[in-house]
Amino acid sequence: MIYIAMETKYPPNVINQADENALSDFYIQAIDESLNAVNGELISIKDIYYNGKPGKEYRCSFSEGKALMVYRYYFINDNFYSIGVITSPNKDENKGMKKFFDSFGIKK
Repeated sequence: MIYIAMETKYPPNVINQADENALSDFYIQAIDESLNAVNGELISIKDIYYNGKPGKEYRCSFSEGKALMVYRYYFINDNFYSIGVITSPNKDENKGMKKFFDSFGIKK
């Protein structure tokens, strides 16, 4: 497995975080870019939350179905958080993946 955690700082007010449609569009665009980067096939997208803040989780297969990506995106306080796991499809939703996603936190 590969575990990935990235934080990108955006200039203030790039996204109106109170506008859930604008935020959802931002997430969908980020997902599309990720899929294009690996020539992946989208499996699912679902709404998720971190401390009440909306986010998205998506799953995609790539490398001719030999690999699976599961990512969670959050945009909080002008920061875009992208945390993900790349694994084999038969290891989806394993204990290590759950532990990694559950370990995510933002320090103030």
